[in-house]
Amino acid sequence: MFVSTLEIITRLRAFLESLKAPSGEPLFELVRCYDSTQIEHAFADLLVENQRRVCLVLPGRCAYEHAREGLKLRVAKAPQFQLLICDTDRENGSAALLGGPENIGVVALADLVADALAGKNLGLPFVALAPVEGDDLQVYDTSKPGDPGRKGWLLTLETFAGAAHISVPPVRG
Repeated sequence: MFVSTLEIITRLRAFLESLKAPSGEPLFELVRCYDSTQIEHAFADLLVENQRRVCLVLPGRCAYEHAREGLKLRVAKAPQFQLLICDTDRENGSAALLGGPENIGVVALADLVADALAGKNLGLPFVALAPVEGDDLQVYDTSKPGDPGRKGWLLTLETFAGAAHISVPPVRG
């Protein structure tokens, strides 16, 4: 049985919205979902948003792994998601990356998110989340010279989303 990717996205967003910072405040001030055709729009929104800590959920590829054992076929579903985690510090750009008096920083945000999501099932049967990799990035408005932009961390998650077990009828001569 496969779990709906849309249901995973809905639950993932709600889970991210419920996360708390060590101070007890919400970890993210804004969590939004975008599809792969809206990446440019997502980056533009990111630059105009006033919220300091933001997480964008970007659905990615979905792999189906299969194995045949005699007359049985097992197909496992594994959708991937990218979480674009951002923090902003207009005064000191390094605080957006590494943290500071007013910032958690994207490195710590990514660690908190990866720790919170590893192995979670989001209340769905057959689901398990696994962080795969992460990397820092900077998002700029190229139309504004000297724009400090936003510091970001792109965290890739793989989701194990169920498996189908199918009987394969034998070939009759």
